[in-house]
Amino acid sequence: VYTGSATIDPAVARQAVKIGGLADAATANDFECYNRGYPGRFAVGTPEEFFRMIKLEFVGGTQEEAMARIQRGGSVLASPEFAEFHKLQVGDRFPIRVGRRTHLFELAGLVESPALDIAAAYFNADSNLMGAQVTGVMGTFADAKRFFGIEEQVRLFLINYDLPETCLLYT
Repeated sequence: VYTGSATIDPAVARQAVKIGGLADAATANDFECYNRGYPGRFAVGTPEEFFRMIKLEFVGGTQEEAMARIQRGGSVLASPEFAEFHKLQVGDRFPIRVGRRTHLFELAGLVESPALDIAAAYFNADSNLMGAQVTGVMGTFADAKRFFGIEEQVRLFLINYDLPETCLLYT
């Protein structure tokens, strides 16, 4: 669930994700950035929530290595397309600029999401997904605040439903 330009206080968002019928939920935000001079998106969240919610396939590095780097701070995840476009490898450092602030981030891991690929194809959003893969990175709320002064705000809810069996449709 994406709220668009409206942001939600994290305390309120944490209450919202406790609604009955949800198997699990996570909160996130994203904002404009520049990766090596190219416009892009910086998605941020809480790593433990994110990895619990979304099954990512690591094609560069491992989840354990990436999680350790991200928890240390100053690291991001990106897609193989991002790495290829920017000629980067796991462990390389590169600048990300938000507003007038720039910080060198380490590339913690390269990830793909088969579920996102399927969803994008189903909704004819393939070109949007490709654009995000080439220009976007994923980091943490803590790094957004530490390096760019961006307070934690929520604009995105990732939700897994836990519907009772009586709600399921059978064919």
